[in-house]
Amino acid sequence: MSWGVSLTGFDAATDMFDQITADFDGDTTYIAGPTVEYAIYNELGTSKMEARPFARPAAERVQTNTATEVRRISSSQGIPLNSEENIIRCAALAVQDRMKRIADRKDIRDTGNLIASIRIEQVS
Repeated sequence: MSWGVSLTGFDAATDMFDQITADFDGDTTYIAGPTVEYAIYNELGTSKMEARPFARPAAERVQTNTATEVRRISSSQGIPLNSEENIIRCAALAVQDRMKRIADRKDIRDTGNLIASIRIEQVS
């Protein structure tokens, strides 16, 4: 079953986290990602640090399993899937949740700020 959700992102490395969006056929758009500036270095790596991607794998996982991920978030957070807005919100929350889980599993903890900074924001 297709929910009509598409996840896009990573058009440019510097704008990467601003570009991860969950779009429905309507006008609702969410951005999911960390708010700390150094998150890009964990995602892409540097000349002195191996990449530890967490945003792209999260977006890809939700894109591949959108219906399952949306239902999982709906069930765990008590969000009814009775409107386009709620479906889109659940998809964005699923990306947020997967980012946090992947970052935690890869031990991208620093002081805990990166994982705590991963949020969704409705932009339209």
